[in-house]
Amino acid sequence: MDTQTPDLQAVVERQCRQLVERLEKVEKQNGRLKRWGVLVVVVLGVLTLVGFRMDIVKWCRVGPKTPSMAVTEAPEFIKARNLSIVNRSGEKVAHLNESGLWFYDKRGKQRAHYTDSSLGFIDEKGVNRVTLSYSDFEQNETRFSSEELSLSGGPGKPSATLGRALGEAYLSLEERSLSTEELLESLKEPSKASKGASTRVSWRGVTVEAKGTQSTAFLEPERLRFLDESKVCIALTNTDKGPFLFLYGEGEKLGPALGLTDFHITDEDGNIRVWLGINEDGSPFLKLCDADGTGRASLGATQLVTPRTGASRTTAPSSLVLFDKEGTVIWRAPQ
Repeated sequence: MDTQTPDLQAVVERQCRQLVERLEKVEKQNGRLKRWGVLVVVVLGVLTLVGFRMDIVKWCRVGPKTPSMAVTEAPEFIKARNLSIVNRSGEKVAHLNESGLWFYDKRGKQRAHYTDSSLGFIDEKGVNRVTLSYSDFEQNETRFSSEELSLSGGPGKPSATLGRALGEAYLSLEERSLSTEELLESLKEPSKASKGASTRVSWRGVTVEAKGTQSTAFLEPERLRFLDESKVCIALTNTDKGPFLFLYGEGEKLGPALGLTDFHITDEDGNIRVWLGINEDGSPFLKLCDADGTGRASLGATQLVTPRTGASRTTAPSSLVLFDKEGTVIWRAPQ
C-alpha cells in the first residue's frame, strides 16, 4: 500500500500540470479571440459612422428621398411638343417648343428668348432691350439675307441698330423709340406721328430723319440732300464744274441752281431760262432762253459763230446780242 502512494501522487501531479497547461492555452486563445472581437467591433463601428456621415451629407445636398426620385433607367430620347423646366418650388424657369426657347425670372416674366432666326433679351417691363436677328428673302429671283443687332433704351429713349441688308452695312441711331401705342397711331395717322430724330449711317452715307415732320437729310460721298415728304427740296452736289446747290420745287422739279461760276433758273420742264455765269476766260454773261432751251438774248461776253466760214469770236463784256428761234443773230450792239 505504501509502495503505490508515490506513483499515485506522480500521476495526480502530472494530470494537474496538464490541466494547468490546458487552462493557460485556453486563456491565451480567449485573449486572442477577445482582441479580434474588439477589433471587429471597432471596424464595424467606424464603417457605420462613415456610412451614416455620407448619408447625412447626401441628404443635405439633395434633400430627403421621395418616390419621385426613384432611380430608373434613362430613356434614349424624349419626344414631346412642349417641355417646361421648373425649379424646386414648381415655378417655370424655361419653356421649349417647336417655336423656340424661352427663359423666365422668379416672377414668371419672360426675360430671354431664342428662335431659329432671333435671340432677344427682355427687361422687367417686357421691353426688348437687345435683339439679334437674321432673315433671308427672295426678290427678282435673287436671294438676299439680312442680319441686325438692335439695342433699345425703351419707349421714349434712344436706341441703336447695327445691321446689313441688301448688301449694305448700316448703323441707325434713334433719338427716341416709339411705344407700341405710338407706333400703331403713326401707322393710322402719319401726321400724328411722335416727333423725334433718327440717324442712319452706311457706307453710302448718313441719313438724318426728323420723325413727325417727314423731313429727311441724306449725306452721301458727293452730295447732300434734304427731303420733305419724301421729295427732294435741296441738294448740294459735286459736278464736273465744281460744287452746285440745287433748289427743287413742287414735284421735285428743278428750280434755281447755284455753282462757283454759274447761276441758272429753270422752268417747270427743267429747261434753263435764265443763265448768269462766267466764261472760262473770266468774262461775265447773262443769257435768256426760250422754252426749247435756245438762247434768245445775251448780255456780256457772247460767243458767236459765222455760218459761212465757221469762225467763232467772243463779243465784248459790254455787248448785247439778240437771236431768233433758230439761234441766228438778228440784232447786236455795238455792231
